[in-house]
Amino acid sequence: MESANRVAIVNLNQCRVLGLHLSTVTFRPEFLRRPFLVSYMPHELRGRMFYFAVAICHQTYALENRALNLYGWDYLEAGFLKMAGLNPRILDPAYLVDLTTSRLADELAPYFSADGSSDLSTLDRREERATLMKQAAFFIHKFYRGSFSDFLASTGGCLKGRPEAYYEQLKQVSPFADPLYKKSTFLLKLLVDARLFNVSDVENIVPVMDYHMQRVLLRTGCVEIPDRMLFDNLTNRRELPDDKEVREASVDAMKIIAGFSGLNPLLMNDVFYMLGRSCCLDEPMCVSHHCAKEPCSLTLTLLLQPHDKCLFTSLCRGEADEAYRKLWHPVVATHYY
Repeated sequence: MESANRVAIVNLNQCRVLGLHLSTVTFRPEFLRRPFLVSYMPHELRGRMFYFAVAICHQTYALENRALNLYGWDYLEAGFLKMAGLNPRILDPAYLVDLTTSRLADELAPYFSADGSSDLSTLDRREERATLMKQAAFFIHKFYRGSFSDFLASTGGCLKGRPEAYYEQLKQVSPFADPLYKKSTFLLKLLVDARLFNVSDVENIVPVMDYHMQRVLLRTGCVEIPDRMLFDNLTNRRELPDDKEVREASVDAMKIIAGFSGLNPLLMNDVFYMLGRSCCLDEPMCVSHHCAKEPCSLTLTLLLQPHDKCLFTSLCRGEADEAYRKLWHPVVATHYY
């Protein structure tokens, strides 16, 4: 374990244990054949759909369609697919930069409504999301004549190290300004999974890190919190001014886990995010013996039989230690994730 005087540190041994365990799992190939990734539409439109969906994807607790059993990101996928099919103009940077923020907020709302009306839309923070979408559009419109494909080509497949690199360009765009690159890497994952982008410097991939994944890393003991005040704040889900050190430690932990697993860091999202949003929520599977979601999100990405035990059973610190089990992700106000 690291010995620096930090409020959050990486437990190297626990990361090794989880990483070696993940080296034995098998991923479902059909997960990469879902409609959002393989839809029959021009590459440019698919790229714009990914770009704008990720730009507004953060803090999606309220986003749901219970009738369709769609929540959070899954509902965003469905909504943006519908936009691309019925009204592709709303994904055109030239159209978006001329649209007022309030008008765009109104145009987005019906795509996330059970009856197609704005009144029942579960898309919250609409003005904020519309602002971010317009900022993302302005970047592509101004520097690449509205072509997302031209932006991708300009990077040469490089993520870091030169001004035109993927991360370097996107960090200048407000929706993607997260210094830990959460949205940028999640967009990268979609582009790679959809075979729209090839990375030349895979060593520079920064793992995706959101609140579900932080929660799992804290509960498993991969990220330790020696600071007692922070430990108490996390346990009691108190709002924090920032989560910088916890997230930085979480990113470092995920890199180590990916290294021991032998898997591409992008695949860590398909494990830890899916596990966190289904098996490790308010009542973790280690005590409830059932997933919070039906079907379990993790079984959509991994070849697992219906299960009443967590993927990390017998390995997770929280399974045996109630104090770790009660840990929650940092509660912060952010548009980074």
